[in-house]
Amino acid sequence: GVIILGANINDGAAILAAVGAGLKGDKRFHAGQIVRSLTALVDGKGGGRPDFAQGGGKSPEKLPAAFEAIPSIIAGEQ
Repeated sequence: GVIILGANINDGAAILAAVGAGLKGDKRFHAGQIVRSLTALVDGKGGGRPDFAQGGGKSPEKLPAAFEAIPSIIAGEQ
């Protein structure tokens, strides 16, 4: 499975992604790439390993739109 969490913490966006071992090797589910794409949408940056990643941004008000983009990010459209 895939878990993606986002929160407004101290007026900043925080994003975390974790990918289960059952999806290891499936490039669509690389936590670092997912976080990198999402944090760009909240004016930030981040990344990490294929199984776990985190990042942040300056625009927490953009978190809802970033989370709406998750299906297209996983499909490789962004």
